[in-house]
Amino acid sequence: MTSTVGILGGDLREVRVAELLKADGHDVAVFGLGFAGPGEIVNSPTIADAVADREWIICPAPGLGENDQLYAPNASAPLFLSESLLSGTAASKGGLVLGLQSPTLAETAGHLGIPIYEFKGDRVLAAVVASAVAEALVAELIRVTSRLLRELRVTVLGYGATGSAIADALVALGCRTSVASRDGVQREVARRRGSKAVPFGEWTRLLSDTDVLVNTIPDPQTIGPELYSTLAQKTVIDISSPPGGLDHEAARSSGVTVIWARGLAGLRAPLTIGEAQYEFVRRAMSDSSATAT
Repeated sequence: MTSTVGILGGDLREVRVAELLKADGHDVAVFGLGFAGPGEIVNSPTIADAVADREWIICPAPGLGENDQLYAPNASAPLFLSESLLSGTAASKGGLVLGLQSPTLAETAGHLGIPIYEFKGDRVLAAVVASAVAEALVAELIRVTSRLLRELRVTVLGYGATGSAIADALVALGCRTSVASRDGVQREVARRRGSKAVPFGEWTRLLSDTDVLVNTIPDPQTIGPELYSTLAQKTVIDISSPPGGLDHEAARSSGVTVIWARGLAGLRAPLTIGEAQYEFVRRAMSDSSATAT
């Protein structure tokens, strides 16, 4: 059974999703990719046109920003998921697919009767994305540092799917790697795989033995302003979704080198990730193993 689909924002991952859905016979429109839609896919003139009467609305996996702003690095202007926009869709017949819903979006979707399917809840997709992010993070370290990786002391905050993939890759490359996790089992796994591990509440004691701090936790209080002076001679790579793991501008003003590296999976392996996202969307459309919230 074919459907009408609107894809908003994103990058080459969403291009691949659009291509595969079109190949399945779905009617696909896109907006905010920053370049023409692939093949015969409609590149809509406005965001409202892209979603008008569409049964499925597909948004990028990176988290929503302030006021439910979509990840759309190539769009000419910011894109937002507003109630007025969603009310013009037919998504109550299908659904809204995105990385992770916000409280305001959950309320809006509930009011409109739109099911939400979250990429973040899919463990297979998370594992694929984590592999791509880990590879991209290694490339970023090579780009921003002037030493061999084996000479770097890297601390990773969080040891979920992404944090563990990053830490494991760094250990394999010879980096002196530390991780901080709230989960005792995760810490033991990290130690077994070659990382130093501490409880999350004690991660600051690792700073004296850290050159690069990698944050995966989307909480701006993770790295507080009282630490900026200590971090002034270090590099912080924040890969978390908005609002990030620290106040980026305030930290930079204090002399901290901050890199907010969003969308790493799309930069490293957009075809692989796009195909994994497509599989999630396909399952959601067939109402099989994907689950609406």
